[in-house]
Amino acid sequence: MPYLRFDGEHPGALPIVLTNGWPSTFLELVELARRLTRHRRTGDDALGPFTVIVPVLPGFPLAPQRPSLTGPQTHELWHRLMYDELGFDRYAAHGRDLGAGITARLAEAHPESVVGIHVTSVAAPRSYDPAELSPEEQEYVDAVAAWSAAEGAYQHQQSTRPLTLSYGLVRPTSPGHREPGPSVLTTSPGTRPCPAAVISPRTKSQSSSPTTSPTSSERSDLRTDRYETR
Repeated sequence: MPYLRFDGEHPGALPIVLTNGWPSTFLELVELARRLTRHRRTGDDALGPFTVIVPVLPGFPLAPQRPSLTGPQTHELWHRLMYDELGFDRYAAHGRDLGAGITARLAEAHPESVVGIHVTSVAAPRSYDPAELSPEEQEYVDAVAAWSAAEGAYQHQQSTRPLTLSYGLVRPTSPGHREPGPSVLTTSPGTRPCPAAVISPRTKSQSSSPTTSPTSSERSDLRTDRYETR
């Protein structure tokens, strides 16, 4: 599992794991990660610093696809990375889009380790009893269903026939094919794309040890690759 690590500028900085959404990549979080490592003061409140971990989602650039969907879910891989591999007993988490669901499930599964989360969207629960919903919750469920019916065709397509889209994008004779060029990311007003980072493998001898490191017998069999930014 490739990941980026940004050490906080002060010892003992609280670790936090950041998870991007789809179809963006971990590079979108590089500038945020750099900012979180620095101590800031806003009014009377001190913010940070954090030691930031940015894992690469399975199947995204640099990370292999999971061999099956029956193994550990992504949030469990994140906990194995943070707790077993890096030795963080307590840590925070942030996620957006797909990463918001991973972050929420991470906190639900490991409340003893996750001190708090920040998400930009709320993931639906795995199951619920419609009879127990409040009027406000039922209104929200109805709104989600209406949106999915009108705007969610891409989700159904990607869930049921994803290869249909891939053929259209890669075949030179397809109307959807185009030569490789700069990718354009549409952003909301007032935001700007994160500048790309150059990454290079970091050897274990260059890595700084976490405050609490598990013994070799306690470490999981999770294979990780750490990168540093420059």
